Amino acid sequence: AVGLAGPAWLIRRWAKAPGNRMTIDSWSLRLPVIGPLMRSLILARVLRTLGEMLGSNVPILQALDLAQATAGNAVYAKIIGAMRAQVSAGHGLAPTLARSPDIPDMVSHLVATAEKTGSLPEALGFVADYYATEVDNTLHNLLAMLEPAFVAFLGGLVGTIAVAILLPIFQIGGAIE
Repeated sequence: AVGLAGPAWLIRRWAKAPGNRMTIDSWSLRLPVIGPLMRSLILARVLRTLGEMLGSNVPILQALDLAQATAGNAVYAKIIGAMRAQVSAGHGLAPTLARSPDIPDMVSHLVATAEKTGSLPEALGFVADYYATEVDNTLHNLLAMLEPAFVAFLGGLVGTIAVAILLPIFQIGGAIE
């Protein structure tokens, strides 16, 4: 345990450095099962925040600041920062979204259409609902896949406890004869 404390401390200290946050967040989005789940969770949270703010007539730059604060991921915070810069320069949200490899095409196309039709808050709410449902379905499927492993683990644990209790009783019974 002591041998692991030093490297764990170094890793934790490295992870807290401001420049390394982007590396860790980018890497975590590329993990096999967790990455898509995190991406959907972040998109649902950011798009819901942005949609609710715009639907409540909050100025778009302030809404983007609030959405950036709720991202919880440096990669998406950087994308939202780029969106804010484009909006303050007089451009729309969609071009920045379309250029980002971390934003699905569906989102950028829907935002582009919503900007043209004037229904951006509703469209963002729709996409946020889609990703929230995707998170729920993914978690449900993941837990359903892990359920047999939990049952096997608990069965092994109960078996080990039963053997640990019964073995001394049988040994005592064998010594009496």
